[in-house]
Amino acid sequence: MIKGNQAAEFSVVEDLKNEFDKSELSYVVNITDYYAMDEHFYKLIQNELVKIE
Repeated sequence: MIKGNQAAEFSVVEDLKNEFDKSELSYVVNITDYYAMDEHFYKLIQNELVKIE
């Protein structure tokens, strides 16, 4: 999940998705903009989120 001061531009989210898809990580990374996310969905996943800096 991306959570900035405002909604991220679509191209930024897509670029991040593409970079993670190309990476050699052994797990799947799902990218979603906080401001485009349904509140109910956020509540379902909030305990599973991992902060990456």
